[in-house]
Amino acid sequence: MNSGQMSRVLLAITKSELGGAQRYVAQLVRLLPRHGFEPVVACGGNGWLVDRARAAGAQVIQVRGLSGARTFQGLSELRTLGELGRIIRGGDYDVVHGNSTRAGFLARLAAHRARVPVVVFTAHGFFFEERMNGFRRATYAAAERLAARWSDAIITVSEADRAAAVRAGLCPVEKLVTIRNGLDQDHLLRLRQDRAHAGRPVLASGESSSYLVGTLANLYPTKGLDHLVAAMADVQKVEPSARLVVVGEGPERLRLEALVRVHGVEGSVTFLGRMADPWRVLSGVDLFVLSSTKEGLPFALIEAMAAGLPIVATRVGGIPEVLVDGRSALLVPPGDPGALSQAICRLLREPRLATALGEEAQHAFLRDGLTAEAMAAATASLYRRLLAAKRSPGGLPNAA
Repeated sequence: MNSGQMSRVLLAITKSELGGAQRYVAQLVRLLPRHGFEPVVACGGNGWLVDRARAAGAQVIQVRGLSGARTFQGLSELRTLGELGRIIRGGDYDVVHGNSTRAGFLARLAAHRARVPVVVFTAHGFFFEERMNGFRRATYAAAERLAARWSDAIITVSEADRAAAVRAGLCPVEKLVTIRNGLDQDHLLRLRQDRAHAGRPVLASGESSSYLVGTLANLYPTKGLDHLVAAMADVQKVEPSARLVVVGEGPERLRLEALVRVHGVEGSVTFLGRMADPWRVLSGVDLFVLSSTKEGLPFALIEAMAAGLPIVATRVGGIPEVLVDGRSALLVPPGDPGALSQAICRLLREPRLATALGEEAQHAFLRDGLTAEAMAAATASLYRRLLAAKRSPGGLPNAA
């Protein structure tokens, strides 16, 4: 147990490249010290999160075994487990907080073996909820059930993820705590400034567009961008000048570019890659679309809400918890290009409805208090409650 003034927290995550889970960890790194916790980051690679954490003054420990894939890597995970164990035993941590499937499992096991007082995991959407064969799904669900035994609490970023945990029988419901993602105040201010001064994004072709659709996503299969590309082929029949800009990068890019050619929309879809400040571009679009087949509570969606953009999104994860179909967005079933294209075309034809949806989405963002400050305060409160229970006579036993 750390005897210093601030309690030490190890935030473990598999990859350091920019993504929703990495943004979450970066927010905790910046905000936890305000609540009496000293954060340390353990991650694979040398990406965006490493730079952000160091800029915030936090120690970063790069874990060689976590570089690469987000899924389990067989017997080599024994070396990674040993590496994490040495880090945890040498760090005098009061809390180990795992994020993402691989690091979340291995860090919890290593923390349990090192008898760390409090072990927490945040599920940014459960991996076993993704599309996969039955055996693989059962294996990952079993791994989560096992790791839950080593956890004092599991944070879910949406009630949908909490329900998934209950359905899978991961742990007693008392261990499950929902704390939603949020935006930090500085970022929120920049979003409002970008929206107020937004111009039209410059397309790769250099041409103008009378109707511009935008999306922000890592190019992974779960983002459903193949369905969005297919939907744009139908949108083109209604409005030939409509264009889609995709901000983000990932392993699906070549396949998506091939699908663009298959659907004959080469002149209508522009991939802009990863951008340091994507909302300088996206604040100028007419419509924001999220086509995911699986989500927790995506930061890109919260940003679109805060910017007051009209939104079309799939009815997955925590999205229906913050947006109401027909009132603050148009929500469609996942994996349905026809439903996506119909919703896009409806807002194209009904600009007054689009404006009303964007305004109500912004009101919902403000009403629900989707801020990073609220998220970090709730997380710190959970840490304190669990630590107090462990320190009190007859308190909680170590998770087992």
